[in-house]
Amino acid sequence: MKTTTAKISFASLLVIAFTTFQTLAEPPQSDPLGAQFFPPEMLLQARQEIGLTDAQQNWLRQKVEDVSARAPELQRRLRSEVEALAEIAKADHVDEAKLLAQLDKVLDAERAMKHLHLTTLASIKNQLTTEQQARLRTLRNQHAEPGGEGSPQHAELRARLEGKIKRIQAAVQQWQESGRDPSAVAEIMQGFEPLMKQGKPGEAEAVLDHAMSEIGIGEAPKAGAENSHSPRRAGK
Repeated sequence: MKTTTAKISFASLLVIAFTTFQTLAEPPQSDPLGAQFFPPEMLLQARQEIGLTDAQQNWLRQKVEDVSARAPELQRRLRSEVEALAEIAKADHVDEAKLLAQLDKVLDAERAMKHLHLTTLASIKNQLTTEQQARLRTLRNQHAEPGGEGSPQHAELRARLEGKIKRIQAAVQQWQESGRDPSAVAEIMQGFEPLMKQGKPGEAEAVLDHAMSEIGIGEAPKAGAENSHSPRRAGK
């Protein structure tokens, strides 16, 4: 049901908002594989700095559309397999063979999602020149050094990200109340916390910007003008 999906999506946004404080304070976790690739949000945010051509931008948009069309079915499959696993585990006496067989189905579904994710990142990287990749690494390193916890840079970053998340929450709640489905926004927001834990605040902020663009809200309004700013109503 669309209403149920909307409630789940909004709940996931609340969880992301709750964990923002923790992820901003936690030390970055090493991600040797992720460091070798560049997510589409990063490319779009830095397209001018790296000289992304029109052909590359058109290819990237088409790639994102293709992946976005495939991902929901994989996610539904994973949810279904996890629910089936939980149903088996509910029994007072658990059939271990059946449980493990269902676990394999869950792992297969997770593997399919990871295959899609990794092959997408690899194909994106292959579209970039050596010079563009070098520039993206430089930009990533610059964003990864906003200042230690307690520094003015860290406080500014924290306030900026929290502000964007609150605006996204408010807009999504309006969507939910008007009967619109915010699941696409929730899916985008799922990329925020992992990037923060990996010490990539620039890329994490790009995820928030992507979510804000999906909703139809831009940069934060001037002081005193926030109440007059509302998300777009155009159907998607």
